[in-house]
Amino acid sequence: MGSWKDIFNRAVSLWSSRNRLLENIYSVDDEEVGQLVSTEAEYENNIQELAKVSHAEECRSVIADALKGNELRCTVACHIIIESHNSDLESLLLERIQDKSSYTHRRMAAALRVCTKDTILRFGQKALELNRLWIDEALSSLVAKNMLHELLPFYITDNRLKHVSTDFVSMIGYLGAKSCLSQIRALMNDSSNDIYTRLTCAQSLLMAGDDEGLQFYIEALTNKLDDGTLAFTIAEFSSPRISLELLEREANTHSAIESDLVSIVKALGLTGSINAIDKIKPYLSHHSEEVRATASLALTEITGEWDIDEYSDAGELTSFWNDWLNINLANFDPKVRYTKGEVFCLMTKAENMLDSDQESRSIFHDDLIVYSGLHLPYDSKSYFIIQQQHVEEWKSAIINGTPITTGLWLRNGKKAE
Repeated sequence: MGSWKDIFNRAVSLWSSRNRLLENIYSVDDEEVGQLVSTEAEYENNIQELAKVSHAEECRSVIADALKGNELRCTVACHIIIESHNSDLESLLLERIQDKSSYTHRRMAAALRVCTKDTILRFGQKALELNRLWIDEALSSLVAKNMLHELLPFYITDNRLKHVSTDFVSMIGYLGAKSCLSQIRALMNDSSNDIYTRLTCAQSLLMAGDDEGLQFYIEALTNKLDDGTLAFTIAEFSSPRISLELLEREANTHSAIESDLVSIVKALGLTGSINAIDKIKPYLSHHSEEVRATASLALTEITGEWDIDEYSDAGELTSFWNDWLNINLANFDPKVRYTKGEVFCLMTKAENMLDSDQESRSIFHDDLIVYSGLHLPYDSKSYFIIQQQHVEEWKSAIINGTPITTGLWLRNGKKAE
């Protein structure tokens, strides 16, 4: 074993490399995946080595200094302390995170994202017992993404959130915790709250299987409480019976605002319905290049046909799609949902979760919860090998627990009506 300082500095370097690699993984087949996994393994080995000798005076001094250092050194120091099971060092960290201005609570939360569930529960409980709002907020995403129902009691009392924040509201949706839903409904329906808070409540309700959340999205879009991106959620989780009529109407009322119209035309493609095609086609000849391009991509989203540059002129786009649809449309069933020409499949959604950037992986996790009604973990900030294990858990649960997975419009594990 090298010197303690050398191993610590190496761990800091590995943590930095690991974060950079993780942010730049776009597919499970990327060459960088092997490098990422080996980097994380070496980092974890270093942390465990350092944790074993952390009781030594020299080590304690380095850790104490690192807790006051930059983000990388502080995070590594937090990780060593968490893994050390050393009561003196734990007390040092628990005292430090009570100083909100130090941001150590955020570094601690980042370190916990790569710990085992047992370790998260053990140290997370100690941190939450301090009853500091900023600590609770820092850990709420960790609790949510890893489905740590065991820590939920630190956030609620008498079936109500102890503090109301968008972070806590979101956490309830991930966990599917039914006890606080009445409070969240009230927050959503309170017009004195800002639209972001109300939409967060709606998303949380939707994730928890409460259709009032989806209804609020529809009302918000109809009443123009927010921009047209609300249409994406409506398209993905409503039945085409509801979404197509609504989106067609909203496209007409938003026609003067290019960005909103682009969002709504895109949403028509996200419905996956063959019946959306006739509603999209007129926008192939729209005066706006962005609207025309979006209309072409929306048709691609349904049919899977890519053999046209979406920025071609209006005449070329219209001619191409008319010809292609005349030949191929009969191959599609209006009663079936499609994604890029393939029959919509929940299993495919799970299998493809890792074939995207880090932010999109989190969004796919959200979508899987709403589609399936299942509440299983996935944390895009955990070790990559753990992310792969989470995906396998999702695949197994879909096979064994969701009777409807292909070709239908789904919400909360049932056919969307």
